[in-house]
Amino acid sequence: MYRKCNVVYLGCCDYQEAYSYQRQLICKRMGYKIPDTLVLLYHPPILTIGRKGARGHILVEPEVLRREGILVYETDRSGDITYHGPGQLLAYPILDLKQHVKDERWLVNNYEEVVIRLLKDYSLSGYRRDKCPGVWVGNRKISTLGIAISNWISYHGFALNINTNLNHFSYIDPCGKSDQGVTSLEKERGAPVDEEEVRERVIWHFGQVFNLEMLNYLDK
Repeated sequence: MYRKCNVVYLGCCDYQEAYSYQRQLICKRMGYKIPDTLVLLYHPPILTIGRKGARGHILVEPEVLRREGILVYETDRSGDITYHGPGQLLAYPILDLKQHVKDERWLVNNYEEVVIRLLKDYSLSGYRRDKCPGVWVGNRKISTLGIAISNWISYHGFALNINTNLNHFSYIDPCGKSDQGVTSLEKERGAPVDEEEVRERVIWHFGQVFNLEMLNYLDK
């Protein structure tokens, strides 16, 4: 029998605001006031630095970031540095792993599986790489992943490049690897992709992978 999972779509949301919202949901999930919740959103242009990250992986001067309107934020997710911005879907699942599997690797694999299944819908073959979480198409990364767990409640999650400005990735060493290429659904398909359709497909595949009944969108 499928457990229930709320879906919340925030549209374009400031990174710090989204982080605070996740922390609120964690407290509610710990108190069993809400079911598992999948938060979907986009961020304004920002570089986020994870627990293994370093500002030394930013390849441009601060003036370049200011000119482009790109903020920098240090956060408590796993991983190194990455870029978020318009045209990139963020999925922040708030899951009680005590009701799933209390294993970080299991969680990462499932996030990757959601993206891999979605890519098949667009006739693209995605795959994993050892020791660098995320999903690739060819030798190009299309989905980044960074997680955190508090009292076995997950937060942060994964990002999928849909119609993303890939030039902004040239400002960083993604995962600390300067030779790592990036791509998007738009680049692989040769034309812009309907972002609402992608969002709906993410919700569907998320429910299938995690055995959850995905509920209607809720207001924040």
